[in-house]
Amino acid sequence: EIHERLVGSEMCIRDRLDHSRAENMELFMDPLTNTYARRYFESYRSHLEGMEHVAIIDVDSFKQVNDVYGHQTGDTALRDIAAAIRSCIRSTDTLIRYGGDEFLLLFPKMNEHIFTRKQNEIREAVRRIVIPEHPELHLSVSIGGVSGVHPLAEAIRQADAKMYQNKAERKN
Repeated sequence: EIHERLVGSEMCIRDRLDHSRAENMELFMDPLTNTYARRYFESYRSHLEGMEHVAIIDVDSFKQVNDVYGHQTGDTALRDIAAAIRSCIRSTDTLIRYGGDEFLLLFPKMNEHIFTRKQNEIREAVRRIVIPEHPELHLSVSIGGVSGVHPLAEAIRQADAKMYQNKAERKN
């Protein structure tokens, strides 16, 4: 009977720890996009070092979406874009809302060819998004990705530069 109470009490403590951990994880989630928030990146940055592939994803003409269609439609676009990105990645990959309309995507262990293919899949998934209230709105993203660049800060810097290069190429 004492053993049962101890085991039961241990399970209660474990349940409470799991519950408190879940509550704490909410602090690291972006409520709009259901991705990790920048706070997660800042808090766990050292654990994210060593990611093999890093991509920066920026929503094209997002300010214009907000200005023309309103912030509610902009929020819908961000939520749908995040869902489109998640549909293209593995559970082991990390998607972070890095800025207002910018996402950081971290891939551990992946073939470089597949990494390139993933970027194209993401672009296509975003292109297919239809917002029912505004079917004339066509969303797109610019992506910059790097492989094997360390430390993480340098990988992000290079991916960001490639993203802006991709954005410029697509405008021409």
